[in-house]
Amino acid sequence: MVIYLSTPGTALEELHEPQEGCWLSLVDPASEEIEAIHHRLAIPHEFITSSLDPGEIPRAEKEDGVHLIIIRVPADVGKAADIPYTTVPLSIVMTDGFVLTASKVPNPVVEELASGRVRSPDTAKRNRFLLRPLLETGKRFLHYLSEINREVELLEDKLQMSLSNREVLELLKYHLQVK
Repeated sequence: MVIYLSTPGTALEELHEPQEGCWLSLVDPASEEIEAIHHRLAIPHEFITSSLDPGEIPRAEKEDGVHLIIIRVPADVGKAADIPYTTVPLSIVMTDGFVLTASKVPNPVVEELASGRVRSPDTAKRNRFLLRPLLETGKRFLHYLSEINREVELLEDKLQMSLSNREVLELLKYHLQVK
C-alpha cells in the first residue's frame, strides 16, 4: 500500500499522485508499486525493498544523491507473547524532492506521524522531517523501557513476598550439592 502525503499548509493532506516535496509512505508494498516508484522517482530498488526484510539491520547509505537510513522501531506484540516487545525495520529514503518511508508491517511511528496526532513538520523540509521519526522512535523506546522496568519491579516484589531468606538458602543448599 502506498500513501502520498504533503503539508501544503499546516496539516498533512493525502494526495492522489506524488508531488515535489511530498512524503510517500509504503507498507508492505506490492512488487508493481515498488517498480513504479523505482522508475518514477529514480530511487534504487534495494533502497525501497531493504526494510521489507524483518532481519534488516540499522544503517545509512548514499547512492547517486539518494540517502537511505534504516532504523529499528519498537513495536508492542502484546502481553500474551513471551516477549511483549520487538523491533521492526523502517527505511527512510530521501531524494532531492521526496521523502519515502517503507516497512513490511504497519509501523507505529509512521502511523503516529500520518494520523496527525503528533506535529509533523513540512514534508518539503527533508532534514526536519527526518528528525521526527527518529524522535518518535526514541520516545517509544523510552516508554517501553519504563513499562518493562515497572513490570520487573512488580515481579521482584512478588518474588520477595513469596520467598523468605531461609527458603532461598535451602534452595541454594540443594543447588550447590547438585554441582
